[in-house]
Amino acid sequence: MANDIDREAGTVNRSDENLTSPYAEEKQPWYIRRKRWLICGVVTLVFLAIFLPILFLVIIPKIIQGIVDASVINFNSAGLSNVTATSFTLTGNGTIANTGSIPADISSEGPISLYWQGKLLGSLPSLPDISAGHGGDTPLVISNTVTVSNEDNFANFAAYLLNNKNFTWVLTSTVTVKALGIPFRGISLNKTVTLNAADKFSNVAIQSFDIPGDSADGKGIALKVATSITNPSDIDFDLGDVTFTLTYSDQAVGTLVGNAVKLKKGENVLSLSGSLQATTPEGLSAVGKLFSNYIKGQASLTKVIGKSASNNNVNIPWLSSSLTALELLVVLPGKAFNIITAISLGNVDVDISPETAYSPTLSAPTIRANYQLPFPFTATPLQAGQNLQLIGGGGPIGTLSTPLAPVSGTEPNVIILSISAPLVSSDNTNFEAFFSAVTNTDSVSFNLNGTVDTVVRTATGDIQLTGIPVNVATSLAGLNGLKSAPVGISNVVVAGGDPNGITINTDTSLNNPSTSKITLNSDAVFDLYYQDSNIGKVTLPSLVLDRGDNNLGAVVYYSPASGAEAAGKAFLTAYVMNQDITVDIRGNADSTTSVESLKSAFSQISLSAGIPILGKQVVTGAALFIPDNIGSTSIAKSTVTVSNPFAAQLTISTIDSTVKYSGRAIGSIQNLNFGSNPIVVPGSSTVSREGIDLKLATAVGDIVWLLETAAAASNVDLGVLKQLLDLLLQLTGSSTNKVKRAEIEAEIAAVAQSSGLSKRADEDITNIILKALAGLKVDLDITSSLKVGDYSTTLSFSQNGVPAATDSSVLKLVGAIGTPLVQYLVGLSTLTFSSAELRDLSDSGFPLKTIGRIANTGPLTASISFDQPVTVSWLKPDNSTLTLGTLPLPAITAVPAGADLNIEGRFSISSVSNFAQFTGYMLKSKSFTWVITSESVTVNALQNTFKNIKLTKEVTLSGFNGLDQLSITAFDLPSDDPLGGIKLNIGATLLNPSSISIELGTLTFENYYQDQLVGPVTSSGSVFLQGTQDATPAPNALSLSGRITPRTGTADTIALASLFGEYLAGHDAILTVKGKNVVPPNGNYVNWLVPVFQQLSLQVKLPGANPVKPLVDAITINDFKLDFTTGAFNPKTTSNNIVAQFKSPFGFPINVFSVAQNLTVFSHSTAIATISVPFNDAKTDPVTNLISTGIGPGKTGPEPRFELIPGAEAGYIGFLGETLNAPTSTFTLRGLLNSYAATGAGNLPLFGIPLDVSTTIKGFNNFGGSIVSDPTSFNLDIDTLTTTVGVNSLITSDSPVTVIAGPVVFQFEYTAIGLISEAGKVQTFGEVVIENMVVGPGQNVVPAVSSFSLLPYLDDLTAPIIEFSTLALDSQDVPIVIVGFAGSTNISSLQPIFSHIRLNTVINLHKVLFPEEGRTTSIVSRLAEKGLKLPSVDLDKLTQLRNGTLTLASNITVPDASTVNSNNTAGSNGANLVGGNTSAASRTTVSASFALSFVGICSLFLSMMF
Repeated sequence: MANDIDREAGTVNRSDENLTSPYAEEKQPWYIRRKRWLICGVVTLVFLAIFLPILFLVIIPKIIQGIVDASVINFNSAGLSNVTATSFTLTGNGTIANTGSIPADISSEGPISLYWQGKLLGSLPSLPDISAGHGGDTPLVISNTVTVSNEDNFANFAAYLLNNKNFTWVLTSTVTVKALGIPFRGISLNKTVTLNAADKFSNVAIQSFDIPGDSADGKGIALKVATSITNPSDIDFDLGDVTFTLTYSDQAVGTLVGNAVKLKKGENVLSLSGSLQATTPEGLSAVGKLFSNYIKGQASLTKVIGKSASNNNVNIPWLSSSLTALELLVVLPGKAFNIITAISLGNVDVDISPETAYSPTLSAPTIRANYQLPFPFTATPLQAGQNLQLIGGGGPIGTLSTPLAPVSGTEPNVIILSISAPLVSSDNTNFEAFFSAVTNTDSVSFNLNGTVDTVVRTATGDIQLTGIPVNVATSLAGLNGLKSAPVGISNVVVAGGDPNGITINTDTSLNNPSTSKITLNSDAVFDLYYQDSNIGKVTLPSLVLDRGDNNLGAVVYYSPASGAEAAGKAFLTAYVMNQDITVDIRGNADSTTSVESLKSAFSQISLSAGIPILGKQVVTGAALFIPDNIGSTSIAKSTVTVSNPFAAQLTISTIDSTVKYSGRAIGSIQNLNFGSNPIVVPGSSTVSREGIDLKLATAVGDIVWLLETAAAASNVDLGVLKQLLDLLLQLTGSSTNKVKRAEIEAEIAAVAQSSGLSKRADEDITNIILKALAGLKVDLDITSSLKVGDYSTTLSFSQNGVPAATDSSVLKLVGAIGTPLVQYLVGLSTLTFSSAELRDLSDSGFPLKTIGRIANTGPLTASISFDQPVTVSWLKPDNSTLTLGTLPLPAITAVPAGADLNIEGRFSISSVSNFAQFTGYMLKSKSFTWVITSESVTVNALQNTFKNIKLTKEVTLSGFNGLDQLSITAFDLPSDDPLGGIKLNIGATLLNPSSISIELGTLTFENYYQDQLVGPVTSSGSVFLQGTQDATPAPNALSLSGRITPRTGTADTIALASLFGEYLAGHDAILTVKGKNVVPPNGNYVNWLVPVFQQLSLQVKLPGANPVKPLVDAITINDFKLDFTTGAFNPKTTSNNIVAQFKSPFGFPINVFSVAQNLTVFSHSTAIATISVPFNDAKTDPVTNLISTGIGPGKTGPEPRFELIPGAEAGYIGFLGETLNAPTSTFTLRGLLNSYAATGAGNLPLFGIPLDVSTTIKGFNNFGGSIVSDPTSFNLDIDTLTTTVGVNSLITSDSPVTVIAGPVVFQFEYTAIGLISEAGKVQTFGEVVIENMVVGPGQNVVPAVSSFSLLPYLDDLTAPIIEFSTLALDSQDVPIVIVGFAGSTNISSLQPIFSHIRLNTVINLHKVLFPEEGRTTSIVSRLAEKGLKLPSVDLDKLTQLRNGTLTLASNITVPDASTVNSNNTAGSNGANLVGGNTSAASRTTVSASFALSFVGICSLFLSMMF
């Protein structure tokens, strides 16, 4: 600054010295001021020399000591952690107060000693540095390790700390106080610190209590306790792992462990785990009480006593010792649990008597109690006892108490116990109501209230749980009034009778559906009711009702009460008649039981019971005899058999009865009184009485009804007898059945055809009648006076189904049916012919064999004979008849099922014209009908002969239906026919749908296709046309031979060619086969047959060849040219040598002379290209059937092309790549061939011949991977450093394929050998140009010229190209690779293929560089002679290479260059760009150029030389 300030002088100095402050004082002399200063300074120095030592050595330390003594240390909180046997970490947060106003820094000079009650506990290394004296409290934070000096002292202190409200520590040490920047050492520190202690952690509560299972050692019960504990102390305790002993009732009952226990000030939650373990009976008792209180919801006061403490499994003695003095009173709150969740009483036995009516013994061997412990520890019940009260809806019922007793059971949480104790009534009314409900309802629900004591086995021992509360609902299955199952009464025995009643003993089955067994110890007597009337009593002696079915003996006393007599008789009548009887068994409050508590229960019992039917008849049989005078008296004689079903004697005095059959009265016994000769039948015995008159109903309708009904009941088939009886009723006017005749006819036919009735003679009718009546059972309505024992009564009852025996006398009831039925039965019969056979045909007739059947002849056996031949007529479609002739028939014996006919006789034709008309219809129609008539038929039936019976029957046979089922089974053209044309052999099957077999003879047919005559065929031998058997058309094999006639015009030629084409393609063709002539074996001309046969015209299917065999199954391509210069994906395609193997399915010669092709080429199953070839000349070898042809434009067609199928570019290129690079290429040709062939029937166009063959051609195989290169010229352009070398290359191909690719460019690839460049280093350079690449079969010579510039490589004289140039100039054999690349050709289809070409070759320039000198001459050696050496070139190695003593490694193998045509290898006067043919058959010259990359070196050498 330009200005400065002189504060002492009070002036402001500036650059302008003339300016002064107006406030400046007047200046004093300098010497006056200095003197004053000197005096003051001396005085001051003296004072300071005396005062300062006193101040700093005495005064200030005293002041500081006083301040330190007056200061107060307060801890807001403290913590003990990292506790070990000898140390722990003490942390604390507090303040230092009363430190004065002088700022000071306090630091420890040594350890801090810690005292309690004058006893040294331990020491801290130091206190933290403290900055105090700022006018307020100074924070104090301690975190340091306290080293325990005396474990006993510390243990006593720790015990005091845990059990008292507060404690006082004394901290002593010396400190350094730094005040006013001066440290004052040796200041004494002695401070008392009072903190709140644990006070026994008096506020302890259990938050959760869990027993997860047994302890890990299996000796106790695992515990988990979450405890809330309040730490009133200012100290946070980190106690480590603490173990406590749990006691109850002054007994140690378990151990608890807390891991990493930390008790912070305030409320803490500790998770303790351990086990309940008791080893003494007192301890087990305490555990039992503890559990009992807990599950009853009662709290238990426990003590938790400290046992030990450890850290990291190391015991801390002083802490463990202090914990033993800690006793925590902890209340374990109870939690009421519903331990017993269900009780099922199971089977209950009640033993009751009149004396124990209100205290019966209740036994239950399998009471099932479901329990659920609140914890999953092992607790196996061993014993149980209970004090329970049964409580129903009305209140207490009774009490049941049992002491401890063993229990059983294997199910989890289920115990089974057995009890037997009195059920003591609590309230008699409720008690009676309870048993009433048990007796009369299906289930009784009630509660069991009270307590259960149990002994359970646990992991710590057997403990008793007492007073476990029980309050469960349970139920007892009731007897349901004994109605759950029907009451069963069996083994009914009528034992005897007295004047007042009948005693009946029975077995009674009562079902007790409950689980209770009741032993009554007294009789139970019930009332017996029938039709709601009291007819007696039922007594069950000493009643015991067990569970389930009870079979009890019962005594029934039948004695109807007053007013119940009618009901009583109805009961006995129903019983004797084997009717179902239902009685009621009812309880009575006064008399049923003498057990007072059960009277109400039993009085409500009301049961229905079915009395089993007697199962026996009183009248068990009868017999019937028909006398001769039955027609006039209607009285028959009968015998009656009586069986006594009772054990008591039965006496019968009178009988009045009506005899019924199937509900209709057929006779009666009227007012029969035995008087003094009653029928007496002892108990369970049988007695018969004969000679009883029986009046019968003998009207015609009654007898016919009896026969028909009895036959039906006996399941006897009356057959025709039923219809005959119906007709008889109609004839006599006795019938009310208006059945129509058509229905009767149908019934007779059905019966006659039914199984089991195949024979029915006259005598069969007698057997049917006897059989029908043999099982006759009648019903008797009886009123009789009788006695059972000594009990008299009159009963009206029925006896149904009483067997009535008959004998042959019953035939007298049936009269003869008579003659009128015979004509009727003949009219119902039917006549059928199943087949007919015709042979030896002539105009007069023929032998005829027929097989047929006469049916529906009825159920009678009959003999039918014909006195004259029957007349045979044809029933025309208009229902008129045309007489054909006559036929004799033999006698026929007809049984009920009919009779088979086998007739042989001569059919005599009465009219040839009529028969010709019929034959034409028979040939064309599906069926025809003959009418057989006769006026003189004789029938023998029912042992009678009936004459002059008329017969008219229609017989329908199947016709030939046009014989439209002719099928060709074989078709062969074996050779040319000597008469011209082609020999034709046909195998055929003719299905004859007619039932007529006919011997036709020799047949001639003419075959037509597309309305053009193919040729005639004639059958071989005589044809016998077999007729249908069993409705299946009969197959008849025909062997036909003839010829295909020569073609005379376009239409028949095209038709025949089309026929061949369809056949060869496997397609069916329809021929028209026309009848030409029939010659029977006898040679006769049959006027009614030949004209009809000539009307025959059949549409016959000629099946196509099956399997279809290819006419061409192999193709060999010996020449194939693709000119890609005419199209990348549609090059022109030619071939002069394609050979196809022709395989004809026929034996006649075929000469294919022209072929056209429309083909698709498939490569690896993918269609890639098409070739359409117009007709080209062809030649067929007659021996081998090889067709030679080619691919070309033919006479008129365009040039064929190998045309890409759009979208198949990848497959097309792949095929070309396989052809050029692989040894072989396999592909498939599919399509159609059109051809012209010369045959014996003329020149035929055979179009649409399918072709599907695979063929293989040799590929170029990448030209073997190598070519021979022979340089022909060398030129060097000095200005551009470009060299040009002409080379002839020899390319050899074994493939028949010629490829014209046009201009092609390749590159060189050279791999360094280590002469100059790094060995193995690869470099691609230069280019190879082929002006028009044409490669065909054999050897192809390619003269070449190439050029490239060395300029890009001159900066790197170690490049592989420099090495290559050096070796080349040194006249070495240099291996190189000719490499294709993407731009090798402009033909897009070949670009991917050419880019993969790699051809090994060797180049040596000696003869073009030094054509007149020896092999050892080289440019390099000449330079060396002049003292010039190429950079980096090892001349010694080069010399060894030249001398042959060093060989360079090369994997290239190429043919000898001498194989190249010498006419194209000489000369160095320029590039020979056009080559000539070396061999007309196998060699093609290709012009190419190879650019060799040593031009730059050449120019370098020339500059050195010149």
